[in-house]
Amino acid sequence: MIVLNVTYKCSPDRGRRFLEAIWTEKLDEACRAEEGNIKYDYYYPVAETDEILLVEKWRDADALAKHMEEPHFKRLGQIKEGFGIETVIEKLIMYIRYRFSHGEPLIIGIEKVPTLLVVVWAVFVVEMITRFFPSRLESPGCQKQFARNYIKSGRTDIVIPDNNATVLVLMIWIVFNGIFGALHMAGILDDGIMILLCSAYSVCDMICILFFCPFQTWFLKNKCCAACRIYNWDYAMMFTP
Repeated sequence: MIVLNVTYKCSPDRGRRFLEAIWTEKLDEACRAEEGNIKYDYYYPVAETDEILLVEKWRDADALAKHMEEPHFKRLGQIKEGFGIETVIEKLIMYIRYRFSHGEPLIIGIEKVPTLLVVVWAVFVVEMITRFFPSRLESPGCQKQFARNYIKSGRTDIVIPDNNATVLVLMIWIVFNGIFGALHMAGILDDGIMILLCSAYSVCDMICILFFCPFQTWFLKNKCCAACRIYNWDYAMMFTP
C-alpha cells in the first residue's frame, strides 16, 4: 500500500475556491472510483492557513501510476495551476522503490522489457540449481558439504547426521514462505514487497553466518558451517520469493 500526504499551499484566500472547483467537477469522486484507490480525501484546516491536506491511499504502485494517466488527474493539474497552488508531497511507502528521472517506478519500467526479466530469472534459476552440485567454478570453501572436498587425515571418521532435522528445516521454510506466496497471490503483497523480502533474506544470510543462525541452534545442532547440511541452500533461500 502507498500512502500520499499532499499539502496544497494556496495563494491568499484561494483555498476554499480551489476546493469548490474540485467538488464542482467531481474530481475527487472520480479518483475514489478508480480501481486500486483505498482513500482520497481533502481536509481543510480550522485555522485559515491557506493550506489543504489531501490524503491518498493506493493499493500499489501500478494503481498510482494508472491514476496519474487519468484525464481527471490532468484536469486537477490545470486547476492547481490556475489557482497558483504549490504542492508538497510526502510519500509513505512500505517498501523502497527507485524511480527513473521521469518518476516512473522501477518495477513498472523493467516490466516493459520482459526479455530482461526472463534473462535475470534464468540466471538466478541456473545459479540456484548449480549450488546443489559440486562445481570446479566454486572454491572448496563454498562447497564444504560435498564429500569430494573432504580429505581425511588421521583416524577420525566423518559423521553425517541423519536427515530428519534437514527435512524439518525444509518443511518450515516452505510453510513460512507459503504464507508470503499466498498473500502475493491474493494481491495483498505486490512484486516490490517480494523483491524487498529477497533483500531481507540476503541480509539474514549474513547474520546467520556471522552472528546467529536459528537453524543451527534450534534444529540442526551442528557445530559450525563446515558441518552444516544446508550450507548450500543460501541462494535457494534468498530467492524463494
